[in-house]
Amino acid sequence: MKVAVHGYGYWGPNIARVFRAAGCLVEVIDPSEARKEAAAQQGFTVVAAPTPGTDISAICTPPHMHEKLIRQELEAGRHVWTEKPVAFTAKGASTLAALAASRGLILYMDHTFTFAPVVQKLASVVSGRKFNHVQGVRAHLVEPREGATVLGDLLPHDLSILDACGLRVWRVMARTSLVEAEVQLDFAGEGTASLYFSWVSAMKLRRMTMYGLRWTVTYDHLNPHTPIQLFEADGEADPEVYRYGQITTPTIPPGEPLMRGVQQFCAAIAEKGQGNIAAALRVERLVHATERAAAIAPGQWLEID
Repeated sequence: MKVAVHGYGYWGPNIARVFRAAGCLVEVIDPSEARKEAAAQQGFTVVAAPTPGTDISAICTPPHMHEKLIRQELEAGRHVWTEKPVAFTAKGASTLAALAASRGLILYMDHTFTFAPVVQKLASVVSGRKFNHVQGVRAHLVEPREGATVLGDLLPHDLSILDACGLRVWRVMARTSLVEAEVQLDFAGEGTASLYFSWVSAMKLRRMTMYGLRWTVTYDHLNPHTPIQLFEADGEADPEVYRYGQITTPTIPPGEPLMRGVQQFCAAIAEKGQGNIAAALRVERLVHATERAAAIAPGQWLEID
């Protein structure tokens, strides 16, 4: 298959690399002369627009360009792999998903963390368990991309992980500034979550702790040795060691998340499947609801439509 990668800035080089490694012919589109040169140095053909025979368009442009470009590529009959977001409104995202379905095309969301073996293992570890609370922090020091917001940039990752673990949000509360945000989630009888996001942290953190009745799971994406640990209480606490019960550290299978995602995307095209758009729309809907809660009712619960 031939892929046109739109944008060769922050994420585009990774997308181009992985599609080529998956056996696709990759062409790059970018208005920047410096980025064109960078793509050419990596052996990619640089073009001004998708050439005849292009099967897939990969959207790696600034967020404000996504909706228009996705529509353009779907209307041209090409499958679309896109960075978040699909659109800046839930209605816009749903409309594009419907357009793709009506034309028999795959619209696929690059929620990279859900392709990670560690997240799939996390989902299997907590499957069937009743949650009380989830605490999460996603923070780093970064220069924001053009058109990005802290919620739009960081919240989708944690929401996609929670969605993969089977948690469905009933209502949301949020406070945000230009560089950080606090989000509260209510899972309608399945517990709650407190999430913190920052673009100005001196430490890079990708951590989530899940609490249940007499069990706790920690997920630290930056820990290469024990990213997941399951703590289970099976007796009285021992005051000598401040620990009780069993600790399980599951083995994580190898595999680059982005490559796994591209392979799933290509398989969905070959098998005329649905891809991951249903889960992606759930996440986008929640992101839009959270942004709305922060804008019109900071510190108050907003039920999801």
